[in-house]
Amino acid sequence: MWSKRVLAGAEIADRTHKHSFRFPGAAFAAAVLCMVEGAAQAAEPIYETVVVADAEQRARREDAASSSVVTAARTPRSAEDLPQLLSEFPGVSVTRMGGLGSMATLSLRGSSANQVEVYFDGVPLSAASGGGVDIGLIPVVDLESVEVYRGMSPIGFGASAIGGIVSLSSAAATDSGVRAYAGGGSFDTGFAGAQARWAGKNLRALASANGLGSVGDFSYRNDNATPFNTGDDSITRRQNNALRQIDGLAHVVGLLPGSRQIWGTASFLHRDQGVPTAGSVTANGASLGTDRLLATAAYDSHEDLGLGSSLRAQLYSVAIWQRLDDAYGDLSGGVPTQTRDLSTSSGATLAGSKPLAGWLKLSAVVTGRYERFDPSSALPGAVSIPPGSRVFGAGGVETRFVAQALRLAVIPSVRLELAKDEITRPERYRLMGTDVQPATYRLPNARLAFVQWASEHITLRANLGRYGRLPSMIERYGNTGQLLGNPDLVPETGTNADVGANWTRVGERLRLRLDGALFAAWARDLITFRQVGSYMRPGNLGRARILGGETSVTIDWRRRFCFFGQTTFTDARDEEDVSGSTGKQLPNRPRLRAYARPELRDLPLSGRWRWGLYADLDVTSGNYLDSANLVEVNPRVLFGAGGQISEPHWGLRLAASAYNLANTPVVDFTGYPLPGRSIFLTLQWSKPDPNKETLE
Repeated sequence: MWSKRVLAGAEIADRTHKHSFRFPGAAFAAAVLCMVEGAAQAAEPIYETVVVADAEQRARREDAASSSVVTAARTPRSAEDLPQLLSEFPGVSVTRMGGLGSMATLSLRGSSANQVEVYFDGVPLSAASGGGVDIGLIPVVDLESVEVYRGMSPIGFGASAIGGIVSLSSAAATDSGVRAYAGGGSFDTGFAGAQARWAGKNLRALASANGLGSVGDFSYRNDNATPFNTGDDSITRRQNNALRQIDGLAHVVGLLPGSRQIWGTASFLHRDQGVPTAGSVTANGASLGTDRLLATAAYDSHEDLGLGSSLRAQLYSVAIWQRLDDAYGDLSGGVPTQTRDLSTSSGATLAGSKPLAGWLKLSAVVTGRYERFDPSSALPGAVSIPPGSRVFGAGGVETRFVAQALRLAVIPSVRLELAKDEITRPERYRLMGTDVQPATYRLPNARLAFVQWASEHITLRANLGRYGRLPSMIERYGNTGQLLGNPDLVPETGTNADVGANWTRVGERLRLRLDGALFAAWARDLITFRQVGSYMRPGNLGRARILGGETSVTIDWRRRFCFFGQTTFTDARDEEDVSGSTGKQLPNRPRLRAYARPELRDLPLSGRWRWGLYADLDVTSGNYLDSANLVEVNPRVLFGAGGQISEPHWGLRLAASAYNLANTPVVDFTGYPLPGRSIFLTLQWSKPDPNKETLE
């Protein structure tokens, strides 16, 4: 039996090592958190959601990396957003700047947000947005799956990432039908949307449109800008936090003879929102508008390079317009600001893989793009920031050797990333002589990975890699708001290592999955923002050392009772030689994160009606808001719960979700509180599939 699996050679990723969704938990989470289950997915309402615990699911692009997957085969939630969903993964820490629609950034295993690459249908979002991706701008309602690769970057993505990769895939039509939903809840929030699907013999299409609005006026504890003096604290209502958004998506797939297809995605987002100030400062009405357009087309084949091969050719373009109006200078120390910034990115990717023998597989990728950042100000006499541009290219090769006698796969890979910037120095930085000068970068990266199938149920893995990150366009050029660019920045570099193990047992009624990993990272030339007067300016000032471990457990009994849990310990230390921060814990990297969710699913109620319940527990401790570790975040334990009832024959489902039931004060970033207790309801109708058998 084993020899047959190993002889599969290049495609040896069988069921025993599928890196499925790790809503996992560790000994600590499994014991304490077994009482409550998880859909703490409701801090801010957005759409119906996503949580899967299928032990058969695994990340599609990589079996050597520590990875987690959430798919569309999930329990529906009311009012969940992407930051909330991702925060439940092991190794993930999300920093929010406030309530629904606020800026949210992602850290993987203690990385900075800029060290995490985010892809939507294979399109890099970080290139267009200028660094750390604001995951609060990405709706979840039209996502088919979310994959997270921690610490390592699969070769198919082209560019490397020190922290890891988040890959988002949009929904595609697998049948014909329609769906509509509407809901609302706390803080005068309302949302609604519709989706239409058509699946023909050779053509499939999906279109959706969604709307969201919220006043966002939640209550919070105002420390009056004196965090060490609790005597002047008061309960205040959040100001200038309203949000209005519409978004939509179209996805078309053309099926070709053989295992080939052509597909394309087009999506848009329009958002207007108030920009609240730090919690103790009076808001005077600053606003931010965002428009994003994304379009991509691709050709996929599993035959052109031979049996067991894959080939993908993709073109894409992304444009993001942002408008910041701050007439009273709430966000920039009293200096009025009115910016109009445009970021664009267009590129192409060609990736393929081919088994050369039963024990050898070769993969390669080539990608390139052109980026441009055009900042401007609508205020007369404002300081001018010239546009900047970048040409980026990357190529990589990976081989997979399988030693059948040892049940071992050895996976070395190398990449080369090239970039050329046209740097126009703003007036405030211009030197005698040259105002425009090119900058060229070469980043060689390498990785060595091992996967061993120790037994029918146990898989071992290990990785060692060297990665780099180029300065983003905003870090180089700044904008006309609070950020000053620094044209003299050099790339960050880092080394990652991890070892892990996975145990999976799949029975007729019970499926179990345990996963654990130890990880380490060393980063150099970290790009860090420092305050210069009323502005922030980046510089290559830092080094960091990160050690940690993560564990997870997934339990599924007859698809009626499910449990997901995870615990992550991270020791992220600042090794920059600066008084006051050397040896201190990096801010917004909590030492302990744990999450657990027990859930009852799809139980009979009466006639055709079905019901389900869940609860969840989210624990965070050992976190600081500043580099000197003077402002410590109180340990927090957040409880959530919810349920749903459905009538499959009529296509009806009513879901309710609650977050932070104990109304615990929560702050991820100094002066920017998060909502307290939140409750949301969603009513959904979908056209039933007449060919689908209804459970009685």
